[in-house]
Amino acid sequence: MSTQTPIDVITRPVDARSLASFSLAACGFLAIWCATWGALIAKMAG
Repeated sequence: MSTQTPIDVITRPVDARSLASFSLAACGFLAIWCATWGALIAKMAG
């Protein structure tokens, strides 16, 4: 049983550093996305 399925890769324990960097990148992406849409909506609203 040495073959890895995608579920094994997803559920295997991730180290804290990669998890932290991933969540940091996700938060940064969300912040930029929200700011962009907020500016667009504010511009359309006048």
